[in-house]
Amino acid sequence: MIRIPLLAALLLLLAVPAVAGAPTPAAFDRFVRETGPACALKASSACFERIFRFADRDRDGALDLAELEGLQTRGREWLLGHSRELPPADKQAAVLTLLAIDFVGLDHLFASYDADGDGLLTREEVSADLTLDERPVPVLVEDPDAVDWDRLMERLGTGAAVLKDVLPRRSTS
Repeated sequence: MIRIPLLAALLLLLAVPAVAGAPTPAAFDRFVRETGPACALKASSACFERIFRFADRDRDGALDLAELEGLQTRGREWLLGHSRELPPADKQAAVLTLLAIDFVGLDHLFASYDADGDGLLTREEVSADLTLDERPVPVLVEDPDAVDWDRLMERLGTGAAVLKDVLPRRSTS
């Protein structure tokens, strides 16, 4: 059984048509199988860096919309092919995340993180709603101050409605 922590799935799919440079299905499968367990045990900052490096297919140090579209496609394909292996909560989180992204539009979500409007997402822009540190992802998401859930929900706009019941915690401000 594959176990993917919720925030790791969100990072994969947020920070996540097949395009040139998109990971192969085998590479994506290997990445998910290795990254899920690593993110459950290692520092959230290392988890984020691992995900960012994988997403940055052209190795320019930033993410463009085409790279994220490729990841979104591979993520959807992977989920369809492996859904029976996932624990129900992880499958639900992944499906709802994809639905929220589809509802909002990846281009809109991308633009909400592109603070300087240059068409590229830096590590800082992608992690703007996170306080990454030495804690593993499952511990990090238990800290209500480590994820700016309200800002994330603002970015998702009406798409937030599909995720509200699966998010670990949201601030109440």
